Amino acid sequence: MGVARRAVLADIESMKKLLQLPAREEGQTMAEYATVLTVITVACLSAFVLLATSATSAYARVASLFS
Repeated sequence: MGVARRAVLADIESMKKLLQLPAREEGQTMAEYATVLTVITVACLSAFVLLATSATSAYARVASLFS
């Protein structure tokens, strides 16, 4: 067998081994968790800002009743 033929057969065997490896999805899953966490964080912060504005307005109205 020639050197070139052995190299080609070795490449084919390597490709077969690569195709048999299970697909790794951990990276994709972590990216999905990060995206969901980001959306939840933005939603919570927005809600806190709206609640803080409403609470400040309510406290000002109550304070004005006593003055």
